Amino acid sequence: MNVLKTTVLLVGVVLFASGCVSTRRAVTHVRVESDKAFIAYAEWDQGFLSSFFGAKDRSRVKRCAINPDNSLNCVDAEDINRVLNPE
Repeated sequence: MNVLKTTVLLVGVVLFASGCVSTRRAVTHVRVESDKAFIAYAEWDQGFLSSFFGAKDRSRVKRCAINPDNSLNCVDAEDINRVLNPE
């Protein structure tokens, strides 16, 4: 019975820890050209188990249109992201 309780406890801890993963992002570069901008950033998953199995680092780029009111409309630059992250 002790083995069963210990196994259930360990499975519960692993399931709980694996659910506590958050995606982190850090902007690495911004380039502005007249009416458009490119935003490059690093993205990784951070959580309890990522210290054991490693974080999946990804490089991302967003292509943005600059509106007259200085707001941005951004979309993922899929062609660039495929080159940066050949998975």
